[in-house]
Amino acid sequence: YFSDIIDRKLARYEPIIFYHHPMQAGLETWEDIFEKVNHLNLHKLTFIEFSEFWKNRQSLDIKAHIDLETKAITLSGDTSMIYVQVSSSHSEFELLKTSDQKEVLTSGKFTYQVVPQRSQKDLKELRSSKLQLIKTSLLDQRNRIKL
Repeated sequence: YFSDIIDRKLARYEPIIFYHHPMQAGLETWEDIFEKVNHLNLHKLTFIEFSEFWKNRQSLDIKAHIDLETKAITLSGDTSMIYVQVSSSHSEFELLKTSDQKEVLTSGKFTYQVVPQRSQKDLKELRSSKLQLIKTSLLDQRNRIKL
């Protein structure tokens, strides 16, 4: 399941966030997940680092304007520290950044990948373990009460 989530998030260029409380069962699952994360050389952040990134990003005063006739994009504010995602379709996007001379630099195009859906057999197997999910949820609740 978690490996599939990683694949889907990477295919959409979205951040991957997993949360697991140390008192929850299944801690051994994370060994395989982080083996994959390390193999893919993904950048790892703590929740504090991720939060600080968004706080800094939110504090920037940046405005974007598009001229519908010429399709020209104008950015105002200090955009030299960030990339701006620009997309004209649901299948691809570009990252733009301005240089110190206000020249617009582009990353080139990124194309979203299509991740195959799970087979009906896999879905049936996942749905068959509802009792295990209920048991895990009850154990999680009990551990929260202990804390």
